[in-house]
Amino acid sequence: MGLAHGETIKILSVSFKASPTPDEEGHRLWLGNNVGDLFEVDIDSQSVVATKSAAHSRHEVIKIYRRTNAMWTLDDVGTLHVWAPDKTGSPSFNVLPQTFRLPKGHTFSLVVGNELWYATGKDVRIFHPTVDGRAQFQLLQRPLCQPGAGDIVSGATINSQPDRVYFGHTDGKITIYACDTYACLGIVNVSVYKVSSLAGVGQYLWAGFSTGIIYVYDTSETPWTVKKDWRAHGNPVIGVLVDRSHVWKQDHLQVVSLGADNVLKTWDGLLEEDWLGKQFTLPCMSCLGLILEAENDIQARDADFCTFENIKTLVMTWNAGASTPHSLRYSEQDSNFVRDLLRSSGSPDILVFGFQELVDLEDKKATASASSHLSKSSYG
Repeated sequence: MGLAHGETIKILSVSFKASPTPDEEGHRLWLGNNVGDLFEVDIDSQSVVATKSAAHSRHEVIKIYRRTNAMWTLDDVGTLHVWAPDKTGSPSFNVLPQTFRLPKGHTFSLVVGNELWYATGKDVRIFHPTVDGRAQFQLLQRPLCQPGAGDIVSGATINSQPDRVYFGHTDGKITIYACDTYACLGIVNVSVYKVSSLAGVGQYLWAGFSTGIIYVYDTSETPWTVKKDWRAHGNPVIGVLVDRSHVWKQDHLQVVSLGADNVLKTWDGLLEEDWLGKQFTLPCMSCLGLILEAENDIQARDADFCTFENIKTLVMTWNAGASTPHSLRYSEQDSNFVRDLLRSSGSPDILVFGFQELVDLEDKKATASASSHLSKSSYG
């Protein structure tokens, strides 16, 4: 579908609208543009069904979050609107929103439970937005910060670890925070490249990098284990998103990645069908004997599955000594070297050549130096 708008208008944020019943899920979208307008779009009819002009006073609507039956909209100057549901149980532009003020300089944010974890550079602040504004909004007096890590640009939670929040940094580090105490549990240096996106998929942490590569980490043990890695895009990975509804609709966990190459790709979140690599781990010493015994049994049965043929290989080295084509052409010993070697070796099946003291003939200094060295060696 397409929406007509002026040339200077850009849609900067999008989210599925919260619905009161499961049957209504996935039929309505909320959109935010660069001049502060909000739109509600019906996907089935491909039409705009509601508009809230200047909802953010001509500021860019950079984020739209969904929290239970409410919608949160955030602009680039830090204004956060919380839109409560109306009588139908669904958020509406007709209900006056509850407004909160956040710091400028947003680099990443994430809804964790009822809280908004809000990053500005290296700092993380935690807020508790509500539809009535009665609860304490800012939960910490000072922001969380790890000076040894770069700016925060991504983050995620893992369902199997509901007590933790992961943040990706521009310098390839991932920080881990506790949801209850807000303490930093650790800093893991996974790369030298920017962790541009994070997503919790099942029990694993998926990380997309500025190199276009996606890594899958098992964070349940220390050190982390790489379950899989592959080049997902030719350009940086902009985002990784888990389609959790696909599990109960299609019996398949689908993960979608978006790259700066303008390509969307879907992956098997269970790492079964789209297995692009293997996990290699060192076996424990108690299992090593069993592995060696199994390998010996396989080798003992090679003749049952393979055919063998003896071949002859000639491995040779030739000290060219910075020789020029002219010297090879007019030196009988040099010009006949390869021919005589092959005749005396019994017609090998594979020839392996190694050359020594090769120099660039276009480099006059290197050629002169090599020739001088050979002369001293010969007459020295």
